[in-house]
Amino acid sequence: MEAMVCAAIAPLMIAPRADCERADEALYGMRVEILEEAGEWVRVRTHYRYEGWTQRASLGEADPAFDSAKKR
Repeated sequence: MEAMVCAAIAPLMIAPRADCERADEALYGMRVEILEEAGEWVRVRTHYRYEGWTQRASLGEADPAFDSAKKR
């Protein structure tokens, strides 16, 4: 399943906890693939194959219209 980052920056943590190391970050508008869910945390993979955990509140539904607008 895909989602879109709806926060300005979505930290991608190495574990589903706020007090652990940050692996990377995803930026507003990026599409991510949802791999796993654990409560308020979601493990995602970016288009450049980085994986990490982010809070569900940082994500929204993937918008097909967004992709069409980017191609113009």
